[in-house]
Amino acid sequence: MSYHLTVLREKSGQSDPIGLDEFVAASLKTNQITVKNAQPLAEVSIDGEPPSTLHLQDGEIWCKAGSERILVPMLELARALGGRLRGDEGETYSTEHETFLHPLDAALVKGSRVGFNASDFIRAWRLVRWVLLLIGIVIAYTSRR
Repeated sequence: MSYHLTVLREKSGQSDPIGLDEFVAASLKTNQITVKNAQPLAEVSIDGEPPSTLHLQDGEIWCKAGSERILVPMLELARALGGRLRGDEGETYSTEHETFLHPLDAALVKGSRVGFNASDFIRAWRLVRWVLLLIGIVIAYTSRR
C-alpha cells in the first residue's frame, strides 16, 4: 500500500489540533497502538507485519501505511479523538472499505491532480488520433474534387 494516512480534527470548520496528552490517551483506548517514551511517536502492531510508526506533527497524526490492515486501528484512533481519517487522495474513511470526500477537503482535491490516471490519458490520445484521422480524410476528399 505505501500510503500516507492522517488523523485530523476540526471544530467549526477550523483545524482543532490534537495534543500529545490526547494522543496518548486515545492510543490507550486501542488494542494495537502503543506509545513509546511519551514522545509524539507511537507504534501500530498488526499480527504478521512489521510495526508502523505514527507521528504527531502540527496537531495531526500521520503514518506511512504498509498495508490496508492499518486502517482499522487508525479509524479507532480517529474516533477516540473525535476526528477523522484522511488518505493521500483527500478521501475520508468512514469504514475500512468506504470513503467519501469531506466538504473541508473539496478545495484540496479540486486543486490537485487527483483523478488523473493513465487510462484517462490513453482515452484522450485515442480521441485526438481519431479527430486527426477524420480531418485528414476530409482534406483528402475535398482536394480530389
